[in-house]
Amino acid sequence: MGGQESKLAFQRGIGRLADDSDIPLDDDVWVSFWSIPESAAEVYSFLHPDLIRRIREFQFENIEKLLLVLTSRLFALKNNKQFPNVESAPASDALNCIRVLTRVIPLLDEQSNLRHWNQKFWWSLRKRKMRSTESSELDLASFTSAFEKELSTKTEHDVPFTGSSSIQPASGDSAAQEPSSRKLGNPVDKSYVYEKTLMEELLNTLCNLMFCRGFTLPEESPEQFTFRIWDKGIGSQESASKLPKNLLSNRTEVLRLIMILISNRVYQDEESNSHTLTYLTYFSNKQFSLIFLYSLINTAINLRAESRKIAYSNLLSNDASGSLSKLACQVLLIFWDYTASKASTQYFLRKYNLPLDSHVENQYRAYFSRLHLQKDYEFLVDNCCRLLNVQLPITSYLPLSQKPSIHYPELILLVWQAILYNNRFRAYLTTSSYASDFLVAIQFYALRYRDEPKYSGLVQLCLFIVHYLSSEKVLCEKLNRPCLNSQTLLTSLGISALSTISYAEFIIVSSFHITAVKGSPHSSLSPLILLTLCNISPFLEKLSFPTCTKLMHLFFSLSSPRFLIRNPRNHLLLEYLLQAFANILENKFQENPNFSYSILRLQHKFLSLRSLTLSSALDEERKSSFSLETSRNDEVFIDKKPTKPESNDLNTNSVDSDLKDFVFLSSASRTNSSSDLSSKLISFSVPPVLQDVFLHEPRVMSKKLRGKIPEGLSEAEMFKRCTSNPFGKDLETTTNSWIPTEAWFQSWHSKLEMDAILETISQFTLPVFKKISDESVSTDDAVKFLSESKLKDILPRAPNFRYFLWTNLMNEWFEGFIWFCTLDFDEKGMLGSPNLFSDSKVYRNHGDTMKALGAKSKSNTAEEAMKSIFDKLDGVYSQFSGSPSSTNSK
Repeated sequence: MGGQESKLAFQRGIGRLADDSDIPLDDDVWVSFWSIPESAAEVYSFLHPDLIRRIREFQFENIEKLLLVLTSRLFALKNNKQFPNVESAPASDALNCIRVLTRVIPLLDEQSNLRHWNQKFWWSLRKRKMRSTESSELDLASFTSAFEKELSTKTEHDVPFTGSSSIQPASGDSAAQEPSSRKLGNPVDKSYVYEKTLMEELLNTLCNLMFCRGFTLPEESPEQFTFRIWDKGIGSQESASKLPKNLLSNRTEVLRLIMILISNRVYQDEESNSHTLTYLTYFSNKQFSLIFLYSLINTAINLRAESRKIAYSNLLSNDASGSLSKLACQVLLIFWDYTASKASTQYFLRKYNLPLDSHVENQYRAYFSRLHLQKDYEFLVDNCCRLLNVQLPITSYLPLSQKPSIHYPELILLVWQAILYNNRFRAYLTTSSYASDFLVAIQFYALRYRDEPKYSGLVQLCLFIVHYLSSEKVLCEKLNRPCLNSQTLLTSLGISALSTISYAEFIIVSSFHITAVKGSPHSSLSPLILLTLCNISPFLEKLSFPTCTKLMHLFFSLSSPRFLIRNPRNHLLLEYLLQAFANILENKFQENPNFSYSILRLQHKFLSLRSLTLSSALDEERKSSFSLETSRNDEVFIDKKPTKPESNDLNTNSVDSDLKDFVFLSSASRTNSSSDLSSKLISFSVPPVLQDVFLHEPRVMSKKLRGKIPEGLSEAEMFKRCTSNPFGKDLETTTNSWIPTEAWFQSWHSKLEMDAILETISQFTLPVFKKISDESVSTDDAVKFLSESKLKDILPRAPNFRYFLWTNLMNEWFEGFIWFCTLDFDEKGMLGSPNLFSDSKVYRNHGDTMKALGAKSKSNTAEEAMKSIFDKLDGVYSQFSGSPSSTNSK
């Protein structure tokens, strides 16, 4: 076997399949498919995709025969009591059958006009001649009732398959006989037995092979097929002996075929039925589902190689354990996420003669949601945190020099679904000692890949996780502790940072650099980030000046009249930010003197917002448009070298002219209109770190612009480029027909939460000014004064958490993102070699977007999904209440 002559004969035999229309089933060419090839690479080399497509187009009956003989041989091998035996039932035969099926099926799925044939071929009722021997198959079906409705009510699913070659599919001894209780509407030949569909039997065979002694399990297993958890972890505390490489490789081969069988979803629109996934996740044997679930989880996160090897596993081509771990994680994610359509579940309910209103559920989600042992939670948290941190700059030898391996994004996807489907696990994670570091690690990956369009889905997913966990009070209270690795993490990405900031400040600073920088592709996530800030704001303490700088940048951008009137929903972002400011002042005023000092320093901006009218906003819009034209010839728009003020000097020339005037708002006059307020010239000294934030417009320069400014560019033009609003494009395109009205303006402007801000300005402007007017008092003394003061007439409010809200578009995007990750990692050969989807049309069609559900779906992009969230923000989050578990509508 395997000689050069036999391989040449095999190649000639394959060519016959494209030319000859009547090849008998006893021809040697069929046997050569499982007897000649010696590796998966050879199978893929012999079966070129163009050749398979030619057979598909011109000699389709040979494709049918090939599938039938391969499945029949695989069923016979599985039912052989001696399998795997080199002489009577060699493992190589089974592997070659699996490899050829893995090669051929994707090239059939890509053909849209074969969907009806696929349904009929794989899921139709079959019959075979009665045999005297008993079936030895380990039945994975959970039901023993009748198979089909009466034959008199035939549908396309019920018609027995004959195929264009007019042969009955044989399945060896592996079929479950038709129950005697079956009542037929027509006479039935007693010499025939009705079997399970071909796909059911194939799936059952593959499931058995994944737990087969000597093939995928060690030789010491007590029985030929033993449902035993693969690795130590959840459900098993036994330390499994190190498996030979060939057993790991065999598991990978079987999982690859299962991935192909469930991947018909990527060739169909979202409304198509996926009976394969429905059968595996809803109607397979419950014992198998439980054992397989634990095996997939343990294999996915129990990778125990050296840290250096894990971090660079994407560069290793012969890492058997790494490939199996990646593939197990992908299959687990697909099983967890899948929700069967009503048509698909009713097909199986009818098939098994069950009531159509029977309750069925995804067994993989259900079993994981019931996981409750603390040792299992410890295993999940320990391993997830270990793998998440393995590639951080604080642990890697060559940080950030390699592309993400399995853990990015697959591990993050796994963590997201774990906390989504098991509330007790989420509670354990948030109360564990890993909680804060876990949140920072997730946020770091969002920050790291913020400028890479290919990883935009990963960035969004990380922000979803952070927002979802920010509604946990226990975790929010931990975020004020110092984050010891913050400077290392931020500086590794070129972001300046203090030596030590808190975990909460790390989230604020990183979120700012993700969405609020000009040209950011993630500006559509601004509502989510601001809602996260709202969740953590009641617990924030000791905010530093740099963090306050970022918050003031956001306020400058979001309170701009041009921004507010450009879109009917833009005011929501300002509302969320002001609500976060109010939470800080009301709950932690004394703990955040730097923040209250920043508000005093910029009180004119808050007062301008308070006195803003629609007419003044429209006037400023017109003036801004005019000033942009005239500023091109203005060469003295900004000082080249702004004066650095001393901490205790009254220096009105050190800041921009429009920041020299500060309005003192007395308690008596605060309720009057702003035009009646008495004003004074009050100037506060500003720490150098805050110089830029107190400009009329924050100097925000995009990454693309940095280093690309032409020489000799006027400062007015440079200022124009660097100070444009990062939210200028808005989150949603507004039609030209929309015109702001007075009713619309009053509907939100009168409800802005500015009471705490105005009270801070009213109570502390004059006292702080008097202190810094004294030459012997520094800015630090004024800040200390604020830390020892109390905000009167303002009562703290209980935290009002904004929970993550699922929508149908979010569900579609998430499913598409999982398949996108699968296709993306297959491109790199990380699901095993050779690639699974590289030669099928779905690979060429998905492009760089997350459109893995088909071209007909118009709502499977991240942008559309985020728009659906943004559409529901107006009033939905404020009305939403209840326990976090109630948010798991997915």
